[in-house]
Amino acid sequence: MSVWTIARTNVQGINCAVVSVKDHIVANGPLLEQVGRALNSQLRVPVVLVSEANRWTFGPQALIDALQHVHPQQLPWRQVHLPI
Repeated sequence: MSVWTIARTNVQGINCAVVSVKDHIVANGPLLEQVGRALNSQLRVPVVLVSEANRWTFGPQALIDALQHVHPQQLPWRQVHLPI
């Protein structure tokens, strides 16, 4: 079981999860995609990944575009244990 930092939020009327990931995951395209898909499956909502450097990196483009105007510190973050 891994601990993830996740913020559930509503962006443009869509419930989604924003997940903070390490920069090394962002730097590895196949791993980024694998993590994104696994989190999508576990959380059952659209997932947007954000790197430690606050770069929106993976997810539906419309959500990424909308989140460009949101600073990650504004989101309701919490620690979640997931079997990923």
